[in-house]
Amino acid sequence: MKTSKIYQRHCYPATIISHCVWLYYCFTLSYRNIELIMMQKGIYVTYESICYWCIKFGKTYAKRIRKIKQYGDYVYMDEAFYKINGKRVYLWYAVDQDGQAIDVLVQEKRNRNAAKRFLKKIRENTKQTLTTVVTNKLKSYIKPIKTLLSNYTKYSNKTRGLFDISLLTRQILKFLVNVK
Repeated sequence: MKTSKIYQRHCYPATIISHCVWLYYCFTLSYRNIELIMMQKGIYVTYESICYWCIKFGKTYAKRIRKIKQYGDYVYMDEAFYKINGKRVYLWYAVDQDGQAIDVLVQEKRNRNAAKRFLKKIRENTKQTLTTVVTNKLKSYIKPIKTLLSNYTKYSNKTRGLFDISLLTRQILKFLVNVK
């Protein structure tokens, strides 16, 4: 079995190293507590080694986890009107059921083509099948949802219950420049 280059020149296998780093970051245990846990399993490793592994491999593991974004099955879509540099624009945003922002798009139009473009971006970002799309009964959504998303159940905010994403809107506006 060939190990990855990042684990070369370590006397312990990659599974033990990754397990120690996982214990440290997931359960906020001290290095000495992890040393005791590993000792109970019959693996003798010093707390200095665990400290070194956490420093060396922690960022690598975090980058891998961040690359794999998982969104929920429900998507809440909405749009808001704003003025940026004196122009009226529409901020389209989509959020999953956990409140995780899937995508944000700023456009000058609020028609079927704009909705289609936004739905394409959502589909590319999620890379999974969406089962439920919750909208605000905007007619521009109807045809793009039917054509782009094959298996879905469509709800309106009135039948599904309102989802408060005003906090998300405020967070997004922090990043928009010159909002008037």
